[in-house]
Amino acid sequence: MSVYRTAKQTGDLMGVSVKALRLYEARGLIAPVRTDAGWRVYGPEDLEQLQKIKALKSIGLSLEKIGSLLKRGLPVRDVLAAQREVLTEQRDFLGRAILIVAKAEAKLADGQSLSPDDLIKLAKETDMSDYEWTEAHQKLAERHYTKEQLDWFAERKISSEFQADIDATWTDILAEAERLRSGPADTPEAIAFARRWTAAASMFSDGDPSVDAATANWYEDGFSNPETARLMPFSKEVWEFANAAIAAMNEQDGIV
Repeated sequence: MSVYRTAKQTGDLMGVSVKALRLYEARGLIAPVRTDAGWRVYGPEDLEQLQKIKALKSIGLSLEKIGSLLKRGLPVRDVLAAQREVLTEQRDFLGRAILIVAKAEAKLADGQSLSPDDLIKLAKETDMSDYEWTEAHQKLAERHYTKEQLDWFAERKISSEFQADIDATWTDILAEAERLRSGPADTPEAIAFARRWTAAASMFSDGDPSVDAATANWYEDGFSNPETARLMPFSKEVWEFANAAIAAMNEQDGIV
């Protein structure tokens, strides 16, 4: 006899949010049945589809591309093979990253210092830009973004090439922030960094000031709580330096 679960039970079991289940249903990726009372319930076929979706998302495919593949009846074995390939690449990346960190530690143990170039290389080559979005992040988002903004994020179509450009841009920006954050935030170099930061942030918000404000509140709230601060995509020190550099930039530009 097939077991059917509620949205919350299914989300907890598969590690996805109820909102994600609704989005997948709206995109035609899953099709839960309804009880006589109108409640959605998810059966074995839905769980298999969710496993495929999660595996395909983990290798960087968009929901649009995932939907196209699922409609063609992509076998589970092919999905798992693709996921295994990506996990193998991640394992190799972690192995290289551990080696790089170990070499840096050995250099410090020998009484040597790490140059700014060493720190930039360390930040770039050990960066896992795709950090995990958790339920805590989602709760913060629902607190600070409007429903319309959240819907816009969910429905926004971003190509894999554009996402790769964003990831590369932020990797460079965060590496620069780590190099600069112990110094003054009003130097020409720091202000140039602030311009890069705000330009990259505008790519995320599509230039919408209300989204920029909500994002700033999301970060402030996230860093204010020790439980969520450790889950943020970069350190509180980087965030504080970026804000100070942006304030210096605005003052230079005469923006109140």
